[in-house]
Amino acid sequence: PNRKNYEGFANVFINETLSAVESITAQEVQNLFAEHNYLMLQPQEPTDKNKVKLNEALMQHYLTKINHKSKLTRSLRQKNKYGTTWAKVFWEFQEKDIITKESKGSFVARIIKNRPNYHYVDLIDLAIDPGKPGIDEMDWIIWRKRVTWDYIKQQERKVLYSKSQVEKIIKDKKTGSSDIDDKKQRLDSIGINYLYFEGGTYEILEYWGLVPRYWVDSGIDIKSDEASEMVEAVGECVLDGVTLRLERNPYWHQEKPFVMGHCIQVDDEAWGMGVCEIAESLQQELNDKRNQSLDHASEQIFPPLLINTTAQIDDAEIQIKPRQKIHVTGDVDKAIAALRLGGNFQETILHDGIIKQDIRNHTGATNPIQGI
Repeated sequence: PNRKNYEGFANVFINETLSAVESITAQEVQNLFAEHNYLMLQPQEPTDKNKVKLNEALMQHYLTKINHKSKLTRSLRQKNKYGTTWAKVFWEFQEKDIITKESKGSFVARIIKNRPNYHYVDLIDLAIDPGKPGIDEMDWIIWRKRVTWDYIKQQERKVLYSKSQVEKIIKDKKTGSSDIDDKKQRLDSIGINYLYFEGGTYEILEYWGLVPRYWVDSGIDIKSDEASEMVEAVGECVLDGVTLRLERNPYWHQEKPFVMGHCIQVDDEAWGMGVCEIAESLQQELNDKRNQSLDHASEQIFPPLLINTTAQIDDAEIQIKPRQKIHVTGDVDKAIAALRLGGNFQETILHDGIIKQDIRNHTGATNPIQGI
């Protein structure tokens, strides 16, 4: 909580919640990756042993290539902070023109990436079907991604984005739009940086979920009963702009390519409970107690002064510094006196350690593990 309105008072924030998150994350990373071979498959039949070894080696190779440890650590930290973490799973395929010894200096097309991968998804860039606890129960999931113009053209070359729709983006970019400018101005006025076409960055909404069948099946009769049947699809559109892609879900299993995890799962809710929510009131109490002790110390050093008006002391002379002279008329002992402060500041300091331990007990964070 902000205490800037209290002029002259302390405004300190103790990062105990951050310490708890990092402690838990460190413990989980240590538990997951303590062994070099952290992935183990079990054969179902005696004849599967060789297959298991090959699959283990292949999966370890894939996970190393996609920098799995770094991605998972980031996801674990988000899970522990906010209670929920999301990732989008996809198959990564890329061809590139390269020079090989066999081609003798000329470029040849080679497949350089053909593997599973996943994106860490920030919670602020995700919208989900409300009131549904699991991905299977959700009718739709929308992921907001920020991309460059080169990305859009690359997707167009892969025939994932409509060429005619991409051309409309170029037209809008050249002509501009007063509506968009007005929206940018309104959002900027309340402190939101609106990224529409700013610095070559585009916001694209990627939708995975149910749509009427006639939206994605061109051969169906729109008047038939099957036309309104809801089917799994994927669509992408520029925020406040054109639709770049709309087609049936390309995966054979027809599932949405997302996974999620929880710190503490809440019944019948998609969003879990994390350290920030658990420790919120205790963190506020810790800040208040620390600020109170600092305020008490400040008031002891520079206490309010009681001044006898008949002593005729000029305010400019009342300064607390070495060898400062204050001229008074009359009895010096009755001229100026410091206001005596009540309260036991040592008791306030004692609460500091108690509240920190309460946070650690409630969140399950143990400080010694944090350095691993």
